[in-house]
Amino acid sequence: MIISGFSFRQFELFGDKTVTETYAALKEQTLAVLQAGIKTDRQMVTNLLEKIEGDVKTLSESGSVHGYLAALEGKNAVLNRVPEKEAASIADSILQMCVAQRSILYQKLSTDIAVLEKILMSNGGAELAGLTANWDVINQYSNEKQQLILPILQIGFDEMRHQDNFDEDVPVVDEAQDLIDGTCSIFQKMNDKGDMVLVATTLRTKDDKRASSFFMPSILPNGEHNPVISSILKDESYIGRSYIVNDWFISAFKPLKDEDDRVIGMLNVGAKETDNASVLNIISNTVIGKSGYPAIIDAKGNVIMHPDSNLLGKHIVNDLGIKEFQKALDDVHNNNSGIINYTFDGRKKFVYYNYFKAWDWIIGATGYWDEFGQVQTAKQLLMEEIHTIAENAAVAVGEQQQQAYKSIRFFNNKGEETCHYENNEFINSDQNVKNEQWFETTLSHPRGNVVNSGVIQEDSQALLRVAAPVSFGNTNMGVIVIDFKWSLLCELMKQRTYGETSYSLIINDDGILVAHPKYTLTDQINLKKSSDSLADIVSNKMLKGKSGRDFYSQNDTRYLIVYTPVAMGEKQYSFGITIAESAFLRLANNIKSNTEKSFRHVVHLLGTAGVVMIMCGALIGLFFSTSLSKSIRTINYQLTDGASLVSSAVTQISSASQDLAEGATEQAASLQETASSLEQINAMSTENSRNAMKARTLIDDISVIVDKADLGMTDLTDSMTSIYQAGEETQKIVKTIDQIAFQTQLLSLNAAVEAARAGEAGSGFAIVAEEVRQLAMNTTKAAKETATIVNGSFEKIRRGSSILNENNAILKEIEKGAKQACQLISQISEGSQEQQQGIEQITFAMNKMDTVTQKNASFANEFANSSEEVNLQTIQMRKMVETLAQIVDGDDGEKMDDEDEEAMINANSVQESIDNELFSADLNKYN
Repeated sequence: MIISGFSFRQFELFGDKTVTETYAALKEQTLAVLQAGIKTDRQMVTNLLEKIEGDVKTLSESGSVHGYLAALEGKNAVLNRVPEKEAASIADSILQMCVAQRSILYQKLSTDIAVLEKILMSNGGAELAGLTANWDVINQYSNEKQQLILPILQIGFDEMRHQDNFDEDVPVVDEAQDLIDGTCSIFQKMNDKGDMVLVATTLRTKDDKRASSFFMPSILPNGEHNPVISSILKDESYIGRSYIVNDWFISAFKPLKDEDDRVIGMLNVGAKETDNASVLNIISNTVIGKSGYPAIIDAKGNVIMHPDSNLLGKHIVNDLGIKEFQKALDDVHNNNSGIINYTFDGRKKFVYYNYFKAWDWIIGATGYWDEFGQVQTAKQLLMEEIHTIAENAAVAVGEQQQQAYKSIRFFNNKGEETCHYENNEFINSDQNVKNEQWFETTLSHPRGNVVNSGVIQEDSQALLRVAAPVSFGNTNMGVIVIDFKWSLLCELMKQRTYGETSYSLIINDDGILVAHPKYTLTDQINLKKSSDSLADIVSNKMLKGKSGRDFYSQNDTRYLIVYTPVAMGEKQYSFGITIAESAFLRLANNIKSNTEKSFRHVVHLLGTAGVVMIMCGALIGLFFSTSLSKSIRTINYQLTDGASLVSSAVTQISSASQDLAEGATEQAASLQETASSLEQINAMSTENSRNAMKARTLIDDISVIVDKADLGMTDLTDSMTSIYQAGEETQKIVKTIDQIAFQTQLLSLNAAVEAARAGEAGSGFAIVAEEVRQLAMNTTKAAKETATIVNGSFEKIRRGSSILNENNAILKEIEKGAKQACQLISQISEGSQEQQQGIEQITFAMNKMDTVTQKNASFANEFANSSEEVNLQTIQMRKMVETLAQIVDGDDGEKMDDEDEEAMINANSVQESIDNELFSADLNKYN
C-alpha cells in the first residue's frame, strides 16, 4: 500500500510536469507558425515584386522597344530595308542611265567637235597674224582681270577680237552652233604655261553676254594642273566634265594648231551638265515615299540637280547644314555608295548615294523615315509585346483571375506619352510627365536599372509604380513604367489568416499603413504616431529593418506582432502579422484544461483499480501456487536432460569449427603469398612491356633517320652521276676545242706560206697568221690542261661514286636490320602485353580466392566462437534449472557435479583459444 501510494504521487507529479511542458511547447509552436507564416507572406510579396520588376526590365530591354527607338531614329535595319532598297533602286537607275548617256553623249561630242573643226577648215583654218591686239582677260575662277597683248588669231580673212554682243555674228562658232545642239568655243593660248582665253564663243555670262575674254588657267585654284589644258599641251583631245566660265559642262576639247603644227589654242563643244533633260526629268518626277526625291551633287558637295531650284549651287554641308554628309564627301572616291541618316527641317531623313566617277557626280535618293511606316510597324510590335505581358500578369484572388497591372506606359525622353495600355486596350493620351520626380529619377539611371517608386496614391487608387529607362546606344531615350494594382495584394493578404483576430499589414518607410484590412493609403494612418506601445515597436524596430516579435497593448487588449522588412526598391517597407494574445493561446489553454481534467479522472480510476487488484491477487496466488510448483518441477527435469544433450553436441561442433578455422587461415596465408608473387611478376612484365615499347619507338626513330640518310645518299649519288655525265660532256667539248685549235694552227701555217709567196705584199698578213698560230697553240695548251683537270675530276668522281655506293649498301643493311629489330621488339612488346594481361587475370582470380578464403576463415572462427558461447549458455542454463528446483522443492537441490565444472573450464579455455585465432586471422587479413 505504501508503494502504491508513492507510485500514485509520482504519477501525479509527472502529469503536472507533462501538462506544463506541453502548454509551453504549444505556445512556442504557435509563435513558430506565425513566424513561418510571415516568411511565407513576405516571400509572396517578394515574388510579386520580382515579377513586376522583371516585366519592366524585360520590356525596357526587349527587341520591340529598341526596334521602335531605332525606327524613330531611322536606324531599324530590318524595317529600313524596304525604303533603302527603293532609294537604292532609284539611285542605281539614275547611275545606269548616266552611264548609258555618257556613251551616247561622248559620241555626240566627238561628232560635234569634228563639225566645228570642219567649219574652221572650210573658213581657211587658223593662224597667228603678225599683228597684235590688247585684251582685258578675266580669270574664270577668281574673276581677276589683267591686260595682255596677244597676237591676233586669224581664221581665213577674219580676225578674232573681243566680241561680247550676241547681235554681232562671230565666224565659225555661230555657224557651228546652228548645226549642233550645244555650245561652241575657240580658245587662244595666252602664254607658255598654257592659259587659254576665249576669243570666240557662244557661251553666255550671267548678264547674258558672250563670255569672250574669260580665260581658263592651267593651274586650278587648289594648285593642281588643269586636266583639260594638260591634255591639250600634250597634243591630246579631252572629253569629260569641265568648268568653263561660270558653270560645269560635259564637253570635248581638241588642240588648235597652225601650219607649223604648233598648238596655238583649242576648240571646244559641250553642254551644261544641268541641261541633261533625261536626268532632270527623273529628278523632277520621281517621288520616294510621300515627299522624298533624288538629287545630284558634285564630289565637292555643290548641288547640281535638285527638285527645288532654290538649292542649286548650294553646298550641302556649309549652306544646307547636313554635316553628316561630310564623311561621304571625304571618302567618296574609296566608298562609291552608302546610306546616311540625318535630320533636315526637324524631320529624320535618309539618303542612299552612289558615285559616278566619269562626271564626278554623287547621285542620291533621299526620303523621310516617317513616310514609310517603319515607326508605325515598330510601334505595333511594341504594343503587341505590352499586351502579352499584361495578359500574362494575372493574379488569382479567390477563384477569379484578375489583371494585375492598371497600366503599362512608354514615355520618350521629353516626358511625352507615346504608348498607353489600360483596361485591355490602348488609349490615346497627351500626358507629359517631364517634371515628375519619378520620371526624372528613372531617366537618370543607367541602362538595365529598375526604379521602384513604392506605393503611391493616384486618382484615389493605391498603385505600386515600377519603371526602367530605355536606352538607344548610350543615350536614355525614354522610360517604361508599370502601375500595379496594390489593392490586389491587400486582397491576397486578407485571405491568409492565423486566428480569429489575426491580420497582416504593411507600412512604408514613413510608418504609414499601405496595406491593412480596415485602412487604405487614403486614410494616411501613421503607426509611428499611435498612442499605444506599438509606436515604439514601429519606430525603433520595424522602420529600422529589423525582424522579430513583440507584444503590445491596445484598448486593454494584449496583442502579439511578428514583423520582417520588405525591400521596396531603394525604400525599406515592413511587413507584419498581428493577433490578440488570447486568440493565439486559446488552443493551448483549452488543451491544458482538458489534460488536467483527464489526469485527475485517471488517478481516481487507478486508485480504485489498485485496491481491487491487490485483494484478488492474494486469493488467486494461493490457489495456483501448489499446481504451479508441480508443473515447474516437471519442466525442470526436462530442461536438465536437454541441456546435457545440447552441451555435448556443441562441444563437438566447436572442435570441428576450430579445425576448419585453422585450415582456412593457413590457406589464406598461402594465397596471400601467391598473390604477392604474382603482383611482383606482373610489375616486372609491365616494366618489360614498357621498355619494349620504348625500344620500339627508338628503333622507329632510327628507321626514320636511316630512311632520311638513304634518301640523302640517293640524292647525292644522283648528283655525282649528273656531275660525271657533265664531266663527260666537258671532256668532249675540250676535245672539240683541241681539234679546232689544231685545225686553226694548220690554217695559220698555210696562211704564213701563202704570205711568204706574196712577198712584201703579204708581210702584214704573215704577221696576222703568226698571231693566229700563237693563239691556236695557246688554245691547244689550255685545252690539254683543262682535259687533265677534267680527267682528275673524273677519277675523284669515280672514287666518290664507289664510296657512295658502298655507304648506300651499308645503309641498306642497317635499314634492313633496323626493320627486323623493330619487328622482333614489336613481337616482344605484344608478348609482354599478352603476358601482362594473363598475369592480371590470374592475379584477379587469386585475389577473389583470397577474399573467399578469408571470409571462410572468418566464418569458421565465428562459428566456433558461437558454438562455445552456446555451450557456456547451456551450462549456465543447467545451473539456473538447479536453482529453480531448489526454490520449488524448498531444499538446496543438486549442485553442479565435477563433470559440469570441467566442461565449464574447458569451454572457457576454448573460448580464449578461439579469440586468439580470430585476432590472428584479422592480423593476416590486414597484412
